[in-house]
Amino acid sequence: QLRDKYKNGFDVIVCSGLLHEVSSEKILLQSVECLMSDNTILHINVPNAASFHRNLALSMQLIDSLKEMSDRNNELLQNRVYDKESLIKAVNNSGLKAIFYGGYFMKPFTHSQMEKIFDVLGLEVMDGLYMLGRKYPELASEIYVEAKRQIL
Repeated sequence: QLRDKYKNGFDVIVCSGLLHEVSSEKILLQSVECLMSDNTILHINVPNAASFHRNLALSMQLIDSLKEMSDRNNELLQNRVYDKESLIKAVNNSGLKAIFYGGYFMKPFTHSQMEKIFDVLGLEVMDGLYMLGRKYPELASEIYVEAKRQIL
């Protein structure tokens, strides 16, 4: 029924910071796919389980695994964490096709630690951290994929 209503689809659909929050990633992605035409680009971004700050926590033995749910993940009732491979797999398994991968913002510390030092770092450092995340997406704080419908 949705596909009939939106038969021409949209140029771009943004699913920002949502996929890790829902109980069923597949249902969400299949629902979004109903709004897509063959030319629609779907942008999905999520926190990166393999981010620099999570790797730092692993090196400090504060966590046992990069995929471990953090206290913040649990506090926010998030259902899962993604790295590059698991995000692309989730997208591709839903009937979509990931066509581009990237990241942004290199966060050396936890969210609460970054809030405390933001004023000390200043905008130039924050801009630099943003660009580092784009250059090294595998360590970025946020990762994203852009996807299209699989055309059979």
